[in-house]
Amino acid sequence: MTEPQAPSNIVGMKDQVVGAAKETIGHLTGDKKMEIEGSLQHDKGTAQREASTSEKLAEGYGHQVQGLTKEILGSAIGDKKLEQEGKTEKVVGQTNVDNTAH
Repeated sequence: MTEPQAPSNIVGMKDQVVGAAKETIGHLTGDKKMEIEGSLQHDKGTAQREASTSEKLAEGYGHQVQGLTKEILGSAIGDKKLEQEGKTEKVVGQTNVDNTAH
């Protein structure tokens, strides 16, 4: 049994394009089955792209929380290295969020 694939922006985009093409061809040729299949594939691609974006945002926010935790803990116990690791991880998380949101 194969593992389900993680949401992919590229696979989603492919499904959107192929689905839109099938939908258009089906409409132009009067092939309702192809038109419906194309519409469904397009919608699947849209959902895949949205899921991919949500997953990337969640990862970014997760890094921010982990970083803040390390930073606070490092500061509380006087561990400058842990505190700096936390600050770095927060920046990585914020960068991921910023890059995903645009």
